[in-house]
Amino acid sequence: MQVRAKSIPPTPATLPSRHDRPSKTVPCEHGVARELLLIGLVVALGVLAALVILLPAMVTG
Repeated sequence: MQVRAKSIPPTPATLPSRHDRPSKTVPCEHGVARELLLIGLVVALGVLAALVILLPAMVTG
């Protein structure tokens, strides 16, 4: 009688890392100004959302 070894599911330790796999992305250059503009827009939207939530509570409270 032969005993088969159980197949072990892959764990993060046994999976190849992201750097081992071939990359399918095309490298593109973008400026720091564009990156800072996008970060500023996200922060501004977060502040605006906080004001929309907190301002009515402060006025009525």
